Amino acid sequence: MLISIQNVCKNYRAGDIETAALKDINLEVNKGEFVVVLGPSGSGKSTLLHVSGGLDDVNDGTIIVNGEEITKMKGSQLTNFRRKELGFIFQQYNLMPNMTVFENVEVGARLSHHPLDVEKVLQEVMLDDLFSQFPYQLSGGQQQRVAIARAIAKNPSILFCDEPTGALDEETGKTVLEVLQRINEEFQTTIFLITHNLGIADMADKVVRMKSGEIVEVRHNTHKKRASEVSWA
Repeated sequence: MLISIQNVCKNYRAGDIETAALKDINLEVNKGEFVVVLGPSGSGKSTLLHVSGGLDDVNDGTIIVNGEEITKMKGSQLTNFRRKELGFIFQQYNLMPNMTVFENVEVGARLSHHPLDVEKVLQEVMLDDLFSQFPYQLSGGQQQRVAIARAIAKNPSILFCDEPTGALDEETGKTVLEVLQRINEEFQTTIFLITHNLGIADMADKVVRMKSGEIVEVRHNTHKKRASEVSWA
């Protein structure tokens, strides 16, 4: 079991008002799975990603990632674990504007003791002809693929994806999803992706539906679609 989430609760307080973002969450993710978490805004899916990836703490419960109980980690220990073991992709690309495509990806590789070959990763994300380009010279979809390559280059156990196609049009979004699907299959990287796009669930091994801070359904796809085949919404 690569991720084990046990009885996790997360509350946020604003003044005298406390909101339950996660309510007694239990979920397991196996190595190599492509997991898609669905839900409307406010359902708790982003919070689930943040606590699972050690970006936020929990009020109660246990999260074990790759054999390590991250809910017991604090400060530099948690930072080092994230740096070595986990990859993150967000809607914002967060690329270094003064670095080339190759140099941006190389930054990710340098964070790991067992990185992947930067050139091979760029080939996998279909950017091997843009090594020397700068971010401002790239389209949004190309910049997102650079962000994916940077996260993958350090050879993470899990790749956490927070609405990675949310700001992209259908054609570009499907290209990005195709890259994630190839990364999952080529490197056996576990993908944990949250989205409001229902069609993306068709390419997942496991689909998790959330509502009001709770998991309301977990199902498995016996026949997965290719990224190019998913319906877009």
